[in-house]
Amino acid sequence: MSLSHLVLAILALLIAGTLLTLKAEETRRIDPECGHEYRTELCNGYLYAKYNDLPSADRCDDEKDDPEINFNEEFHKGCLSYFDRLLVAR
Repeated sequence: MSLSHLVLAILALLIAGTLLTLKAEETRRIDPECGHEYRTELCNGYLYAKYNDLPSADRCDDEKDDPEINFNEEFHKGCLSYFDRLLVAR
């Protein structure tokens, strides 16, 4: 194997590694508004509490029977995390 083939192989590996890293970062984007991964139930729960101005964490499960809300354990954790951050900020 000549030196030029070796250089091309190393260059190809570097490019492939860079592309894989960029793709991995894209698939694990953190939403700056909620602090959780973008479009996850954790983020949806957090934003639900924020946008609906819930007065306390006890209200996170008030609409759990609403078919428009995909209420599950992750959504509930996200909603509770909104109030956890409020306590830390104070």
